[in-house]
Amino acid sequence: QPLTQTLAVGGQLFLQVVATGSGTLTYQWKKNNVIIQGATASTYSVLSVAAGDAGSYTVDVTAGGKTTTSNPAVVAVNPANASARAM
Repeated sequence: QPLTQTLAVGGQLFLQVVATGSGTLTYQWKKNNVIIQGATASTYSVLSVAAGDAGSYTVDVTAGGKTTTSNPAVVAVNPANASARAM
């Protein structure tokens, strides 16, 4: 199952699922139940997260005509470091 994460703005998001089944496995990642275009591997990553990357991520794994949806991984994104305030 993909893991819930809390990241800072600019951090790297990495989600992974390990699945087994008969035949070829296919994957489709979703954020807040909306398909992420092109996210069709067993892993999903964002190199530099922004506040808009926060949400609930799942992956649909299809094998032998049967689709199983992972548990949600909730991703929280903390705002940029507040210690860099102007004086």
